Amino acid sequence: MNKPTREEREAMKKQKLAERFQYESTRMGGYELIFPSADKEHNKVYETMLKKSNDIFDDFSFGKNKRKTME
Repeated sequence: MNKPTREEREAMKKQKLAERFQYESTRMGGYELIFPSADKEHNKVYETMLKKSNDIFDDFSFGKNKRKTME
């Protein structure tokens, strides 16, 4: 079997992500999806929070000096 091309992997990734969102949207149990949002400004705020939380996790796990070398 041949290894999938980059384009094929991207297409499979998009398909799986669409399937995931479809699955989750039918099983939200009364909860509201807040991210990703249709509001671009809200998305910027959430993306900033996610970036900061990842930075804090990396600092805690690896130390600030290690994170700088990873970037």
